[in-house]
This record gives sequence, structure tokens and C-alpha cells, in this order.
Amino acid sequence: MPMNIDKFARSCDKIYRIVGEPVINGEDVSEQVIRSYYTHSSFYYRKFHSPEGAMHVPVSFADGVPHLHKLQYQARFVESLISRYNYTRVLELGFGMGFNTRYLAQRNPQVQFTGIDLTASNVKRARQKAKNLPNTTFMQDSFDEPEHTSQSYDLIFAVETLCHSKDMAGVLERYAHLLSENGRLVVFDGLKKRPEALPDKISARAYQLLLWGFALERFFTLDDIMNSEKLHSLKFEAVTEYSKNVLPNMLTFQRGAYKALRFPGVLKMLLRLGILPLELIKQIAAGLTSAYFLEKRYLGYYKLVLVKK
Repeated sequence: MPMNIDKFARSCDKIYRIVGEPVINGEDVSEQVIRSYYTHSSFYYRKFHSPEGAMHVPVSFADGVPHLHKLQYQARFVESLISRYNYTRVLELGFGMGFNTRYLAQRNPQVQFTGIDLTASNVKRARQKAKNLPNTTFMQDSFDEPEHTSQSYDLIFAVETLCHSKDMAGVLERYAHLLSENGRLVVFDGLKKRPEALPDKISARAYQLLLWGFALERFFTLDDIMNSEKLHSLKFEAVTEYSKNVLPNMLTFQRGAYKALRFPGVLKMLLRLGILPLELIKQIAAGLTSAYFLEKRYLGYYKLVLVKK
């Protein structure tokens, strides 16, 4: 069913009225903002998205597949590389609550897994969940300016986290130097499919909500990454788009956003009273707008596999 553009535009306007345009348009996306976003959002991810602690989109190839199985797709692909190439040292960048690394560590006890994440509460939760997994190490660190990067790894992966980087291609090149000779770097993330400006006011306002909702400065284009002069040490082995496989669930998130926005006055009052965190409204904004830009094919969801040159 085609999206109701009038309903979509009215819902975007509701969020602007709840929060205020200066807040949405003027936010400086610092590491502090990103930490706050994930610190306050983790409860809602566990409550409404994944009790197991997944913080990424599910990938679906058929109807009737359990939600948890769809959430494990990214980790299952990483596991296929571990098995194929006999990798024994794996690093996850931006592990969230540790969902992917814990899944992999449980199934691959012979492999040593390390994860870094910016958010202290995520690190604490991941360590608690993995206390019986001796082959896991979770550390608080920034992948943009890492402190703990002396070890080498056979496989480095990032699921929907490098979008927060100031320079995605630069980050990939930095971690290329930590890869073993036959190592690989895997990225699952949303990227812009086209660099051109948005064609109308509704799309422009919605795009600003999308960035604000995900605590992002920008979405990189696929071309930004694939043709970057900064990737001296890496070449692309595979680029696969999964937009149609994540869209059904993004439409589910959008329907949830519509329901949450039925009473914008109540949300505004609870926000001002400090009863609801701003990050909940960000989650609603992200849920509302993601499907719109996937349907318009302005954004795509991709898997990138890179190897050393």
C-alpha cells in the first residue's frame, strides 16, 4: 500500500511541535550526544525491539520467520566468514549491548572476541550478559579515536555504528592496519544511494528528523566509501543491498511511530516535565522517517565486505 504522504507530513510536523525546531535543527552531534542517545535508548530497544539486546534492524527473506532469527542475520554472516577462513580473532566496533558478539562467542568458543563501544552503560550490560563467556572482552572506547588498538584481528565488523563516524572511509583505513594478512572488514549500515539534494520541503524536513532521530551528522553515500582516496589498504570484495529485506520491519516501526504520535500534547507535556527522555522522541522520529527514505530509494541498507589489497 502506498504511503499516505499527508499523514506522514502531519506526523513530522507533530514531532517538530513537540520538541521545537531549534532543538532538532541545531543539535551538535558530539560524542556526549551519542552516549546519551544510547544510554537512554537501551531500555526502549529492550522493551519494544529486542529483549535480547539487539540494537540493529532485522533482515528478512521470507514471511513467518521469528523476529530473533531476523536479528541474527548480520551475526550469522560474520560466523560464515569465521568458519570459511578459520578466523580466531574477531573485533566488533560499536557492539551496543553485545548482542552480536555474545551470539558468536556462544557458538564459537575457540574464537577470541573483542568489542569496543562508546557508551559505559552498554559496556556494563554486555559484560554482565557475557560473564560466562571467557572468550569475550568488552571495552569502552571510541572507534573514531581508539586507545586500545595494538592487537591484530582476522575479522573486524561493525553493525549500524560507523554511520556515527565523522569519516567512515578514514575509520575503515585505520582499522585495515589491524587486519591479519587474510583478514576482512565487514560493515552493515545505511548509506545514501544518491548525492543530490532532496526535492521537496516534506522530504527535507523529514530528512532532518531522520538525522536527529538517529543522532547522526549525515549519511554517507555509497560512492563516498567505494571511491574514497583514503582507502589505500583495502579493496571491496562484495557490496550487497538489503533494503527490500529491512523495509517490512521499518514499516512496522513507522506504524508504531504513528500510534505514539496520536497524542502529541501529552508527549510534549511529559517531555517538559522530565518524565520522558528526549531520546524516546528521537526513537519515534527515526521510526517514522526510515521507511519513507527506503521507499523513496534515497537511502539503502548495505553489507560491505573489504579485504586487504
